[in-house]
Amino acid sequence: PPPPPGTGPVPGSSPGRPGAPPGPETFRVVSLSEWMGQPEVHVRDLMQQKTQRYRPGDALAGGTVVCVDYRPLQLNGFVRSDSRVVLKVGAEYWAIERGRTLAEKRKLSVTELPDSIARAK
Repeated sequence: PPPPPGTGPVPGSSPGRPGAPPGPETFRVVSLSEWMGQPEVHVRDLMQQKTQRYRPGDALAGGTVVCVDYRPLQLNGFVRSDSRVVLKVGAEYWAIERGRTLAEKRKLSVTELPDSIARAK
């Protein structure tokens, strides 16, 4: 099957591997917005300086976009996260915080799941 959008090879090189396709660390979640009532995730390709839009149901970072979660959460006791994209990878849910790269996705605990997902489990 073809690679997911935003993960195919690009001209140029990635650090340390000339001609290699870029890794997830080269794609950053730059915006979690809503347009006409529909959540949108904007991911910036840092190598090509292009931004791509994703919506619930789209493939992203090895999973499927489920929702954008705008609830403030405390992470590791020190960092506050105001929003994140929630992905489903297999039977698990993962989050990528706004401002983080796709390489920084983290598995969500049951207590961190948005109510709409927790009720459906």
